[in-house]
Amino acid sequence: MGQMEVRCAMEADSAKTLQRYKRACVLLLFVVSLLVLILLVELFFTTRASNRVDERLIGTWQSDADRTIAEMRERRPVDAKQEAGLRTILGKFRITYAGNTLTTEFDGRRNTSRYEVVGRDKVSTVIHELDTAKPVIPIEMSEYAILEFDGPNAYWVHSKMGGGRECFKRVK
Repeated sequence: MGQMEVRCAMEADSAKTLQRYKRACVLLLFVVSLLVLILLVELFFTTRASNRVDERLIGTWQSDADRTIAEMRERRPVDAKQEAGLRTILGKFRITYAGNTLTTEFDGRRNTSRYEVVGRDKVSTVIHELDTAKPVIPIEMSEYAILEFDGPNAYWVHSKMGGGRECFKRVK
């Protein structure tokens, strides 16, 4: 073999080695990119999942007629006849939060739907009810609710029925 042939063979081997090296680098870059993508997706869904539940809600809550009527009295007079009418409705609504489902009960009717927490801070939680097709109370309500906590066992929401607040107390 002549010097020229050896040189050509060496260049061919170098080119093949360089080609293999480039393929290995591209493959390594692809694998690293895929792992980073998987990590980001996992981080996103783990963070979103932890935001969907607020542990302060977990349990069963009952509409608090006494406290709700007391709240109403702070804003306007409520006579005995009005209070009697309010007591036919208030205190009967029950809601149970368990994981990402909520079950509402009112006047013998029961409905379970999914919800997620879309925001929260030290004193409140915003929930988004995902299945609103079968409401237990036949009035138009938003699928979003802001729950304002008054300690670990009480919260209130703005009520569309009375234009004020409806208070709830933890019963379980």
